[in-house]
Amino acid sequence: MNFELSGGIAQLCFSTADDPFYKAPVARHYPNVVIFNKAGERVAEASPEHRKNSEYALNYLDDFRDAALKINDDKKV
Repeated sequence: MNFELSGGIAQLCFSTADDPFYKAPVARHYPNVVIFNKAGERVAEASPEHRKNSEYALNYLDDFRDAALKINDDKKV
């Protein structure tokens, strides 16, 4: 999914979840955020390889849900 956001956004979150009935050896889905400036230059990323960016307050999180509520491998940025 690709889209453009601009102007005054304070907080935004994406999340994914693997199928709770089928455990794949490798995660099939994970959120990945890449931020570009108006000139089209890549300025930040949040992904499994880039877990934190303090300049843009980006964080990639694994295992963020309460254990009692968690039924699968959730991830979010």
